[in-house]
Amino acid sequence: MLTVTDPPDAISSITVGRGKGTLNLSWAVPHGGGSAIMVYEAECRTRTGDAWGAWSSCASNITASGSEGSTFTTTVMNVTDNKEYTVRVRSQNAVYWSSWTQSGTIAKAAPPTQVSGFSATRTSGTITVTWGALANATSYNLRLKESNGTLWLQIKNGLSSNAATLSNVDDSKAYIVSVQPVNAFGSGTWNDSGVISAMSSN
Repeated sequence: MLTVTDPPDAISSITVGRGKGTLNLSWAVPHGGGSAIMVYEAECRTRTGDAWGAWSSCASNITASGSEGSTFTTTVMNVTDNKEYTVRVRSQNAVYWSSWTQSGTIAKAAPPTQVSGFSATRTSGTITVTWGALANATSYNLRLKESNGTLWLQIKNGLSSNAATLSNVDDSKAYIVSVQPVNAFGSGTWNDSGVISAMSSN
């Protein structure tokens, strides 16, 4: 017969990502204290100004799975995107609860700001442009116009990386590229590359 003598170890740390209306939690499965971990429980609290509210249950009776040291993931639903959160989690074996483990402060969900660090190269008929990737951007929108024009000539939406090649451009003309970062919470500010000079006629 199995004899459970100890509570589970506390979870070592909690990793948190934000989705639209959700918190995506993950942690390494801790030692079970002589028994398999059965369930987890998560509590959340929010901050208004400098004051944190009381802890309240945000996910209970989370069925445990995985062996010790493996990664366990779960999602907390019905989260308010424009609030800061912190989360604490504990586990239960056949008899005992572990102590709580608390996350750090989880920033408000927000759209990305704007990109910078543009670099452009030209070959005949093409412009290849790159920019600094933003950690909280999931895609980018891009547009191209002549440097002295107002009409956007090419538009590319939903780019998955921080680089793009634009074809069928006039080598004798200078251009400006503008990029807008996007994530699940909205779109950032368009930012221009500066003038990309025309290719030399020599």
